[in-house]
Amino acid sequence: MSDGPKVRLFPNPATTSLQVKWNEQLKPASIMIVNGITGKQMVSTSISNGPLRINVANYVPGIYVFRMFSSTGTYLGGATFQVSK
Repeated sequence: MSDGPKVRLFPNPATTSLQVKWNEQLKPASIMIVNGITGKQMVSTSISNGPLRINVANYVPGIYVFRMFSSTGTYLGGATFQVSK
């Protein structure tokens, strides 16, 4: 991965599951949140060292936003992904 904080989501677009990897700068991450493009929260959960797999089989096709936060609520990084069926 590159030098700056980075989140990698794949495959993108996803159909059933999405794998998430992140680099060392984001290691203090402890919470991840996925929202639909309209703002609806799809999932919020604690995380540990990656990689992480998210089940998107029940998500409707569209664009989603993945965000990672520290235990104190500081935004660490994120990315968008697409679900297609």
